[in-house]
Amino acid sequence: MFGSHARNGTAIDAVAAAQRCGAMAADRSAVVAARSVWATVHGLATLHPSGGPAKLGLDDTPERLATETLGTLLRLPPPASPGDVTGTPDPH
Repeated sequence: MFGSHARNGTAIDAVAAAQRCGAMAADRSAVVAARSVWATVHGLATLHPSGGPAKLGLDDTPERLATETLGTLLRLPPPASPGDVTGTPDPH
């Protein structure tokens, strides 16, 4: 479980840095935002092996679900093309 700064300081520090440079919303504390990122990734990773995303109607690849979910959380621009999970333009 996500706990203290001593155990999760790297994640909290990374979120704080992203907030300072404007890559991530700063309307929540870095601890709350890091916990939200952790919970999102943990939830997707936990659901995937059991086929949970498809059972919930989220029938996309794990990479796409993670990209869209974290992109929304981090306020990243959407991928350039439907098949692109990196957020970079498709050269083809």
